[in-house]
Amino acid sequence: MKIFGKSFDLESLRIPPILLNAYCVVGVQGQCAQAILYALNQLQQHQRIENLILIEPDLESLNAQLHTIAFYGCKVYSYFKNPQITNLKKYENFAQFGLVVIAKK
Repeated sequence: MKIFGKSFDLESLRIPPILLNAYCVVGVQGQCAQAILYALNQLQQHQRIENLILIEPDLESLNAQLHTIAFYGCKVYSYFKNPQITNLKKYENFAQFGLVVIAKK
């Protein structure tokens, strides 16, 4: 498992343990773009990446790269903490490439 970003309590998000394996890349907040580029680079080099987990990614993250990552068969999970959901449309870009989880605190 490769984690980009500051230490984060992954258990607080209740991410299923099966997703957090040796072939997982995790990006936390401002480092999600770095995690996306790392995963894409590894996949292009025919390295095994099963899951890309983005925690609180910037809503304008690298959509073209996410499309390519999904094309390689890597599953993309985007986690957001949002106590008041007013508009789900803003998460639409991430939903095109994988599962979006919006957790209420």
